[in-house]
Amino acid sequence: MYNQRNTDRLGESSRYVQELGRVLRTQDIRQVKQFVFNHERLYPIEVLEPVLRDELILEIAMHQAICIRTDLTDLQQESLEWLQSRGYRNPLLF
Repeated sequence: MYNQRNTDRLGESSRYVQELGRVLRTQDIRQVKQFVFNHERLYPIEVLEPVLRDELILEIAMHQAICIRTDLTDLQQESLEWLQSRGYRNPLLF
C-alpha cells in the first residue's frame, strides 16, 4: 500500500509538471492564473494571494518559470529578454 501511494503521488506530480509546461507554453496570463487557482491547495496562502491579486507578479513568475524549464528552451530567450527589459535578472543567476 505504501508503494502504491508513492506511485500515485509521482503520477500526480508528473501530470502537474506536464500541465504546467503546457500552460506556460501558451504565455497566456489568464491560463496561468487559472492553473494556479486550480492548484491552489499546493501553494502557501502567502504566495497565492499576491500572485492571484496582481497579474504583474504572476507574469514575472511565469517568465521566471519559463527560464528554468528544460522543456521550454525555445521560449527562454524571449522570457529572459522580457525580464531584463523590466529590470529583473535571470532567475538562474542567484
